[in-house]
Amino acid sequence: MASAKQEHERRVFDAFVDLSEMPVVTGTIRPGEAGLKEPDIICQIARFGAAGFELTRIAEEDFMEARGQVAHIDRKLRDDFDRLPSARQKRLASKYSDADIGVSFAFGLGFRAVRDAVPRVLDELDKLQPAFAGQHRLDYTGRKDPIQWISVHRIRGLERPILHVVPPASWVSDVTCESIGVKLSKEYSDQPSHRELIAYYAEQPPALDGVRLPAIDEYIGRLSKLGPFTRLWIVNLWSGRIERMKIAGTIPQSESWTAPTDFAEW
Repeated sequence: MASAKQEHERRVFDAFVDLSEMPVVTGTIRPGEAGLKEPDIICQIARFGAAGFELTRIAEEDFMEARGQVAHIDRKLRDDFDRLPSARQKRLASKYSDADIGVSFAFGLGFRAVRDAVPRVLDELDKLQPAFAGQHRLDYTGRKDPIQWISVHRIRGLERPILHVVPPASWVSDVTCESIGVKLSKEYSDQPSHRELIAYYAEQPPALDGVRLPAIDEYIGRLSKLGPFTRLWIVNLWSGRIERMKIAGTIPQSESWTAPTDFAEW
């Protein structure tokens, strides 16, 4: 009798087959044997033979945690400005009255380091020339700084500065990297020799496509090898689409791809 885990994996795989139009031979799907180091799903592909599919869920909760950290720092940045002594606040408000100010933090150094660095953003803004516009990169002096850069964009018609954190694209790829990287480093049985990795979202991804997909492209585009796998799939079960497909050593294909009629052509 199938376990709850196996039943869930079968539902995910069936949904993937429907979306990808992969020519799986009816009645050949079975769960892999963990004790034999087989992938999660084993099946027969028409005009090809046996194939193994490993499944990994891209954890939406990890996205939410990272997104929550960005939101917290964003609020702290504005709160710190509002709590400045009156004279200093007025000086900065006048200096940047027409400015959209975006701050990029190195969240990879840890939440506490980023949080503690927030007051220095206001110090850096104090130091800049009155008419400064552009990107100000900090002098790292040989060490990692939680503040990566401050961007000042002057906009006609503003009456007070707009302060905000620039969401780091890296936290999207970091979560994806963690989900996929664990599987790329695993050892599997020799048979079946053809293996594919399906990384999937089960729920609505919390990051907008415009932020999430470029970050994922950057990460999987750097993967020259896929470990024990021939192909990597990024599948969004929430929206019902194949978002990315990558063959080892090639650039990823986007959701605009169409399924070939012959599996050997993929």
